[in-house]
Amino acid sequence: MNNSGILIDEKYYYLAKKFIEVCHYFNYEVVAEGVETKEQFEALRDLGCDKIQGYYIAKALPIDKLGDMLLKN
Repeated sequence: MNNSGILIDEKYYYLAKKFIEVCHYFNYEVVAEGVETKEQFEALRDLGCDKIQGYYIAKALPIDKLGDMLLKN
């Protein structure tokens, strides 16, 4: 499911909410990918997304830079 529509159309927001609820009912973890804005992040967090990844969190890193980033954070 593309997460960009949840901020534009109420139907997409409702669909995302129900999708997350169904996943949680069946004990699945919900991971949102491709999150690029604070608004998307906050909406998905408020909907109960378990994990969120994308450029808003961090840009992709070469493996040799990962250790440095983890040590700093």
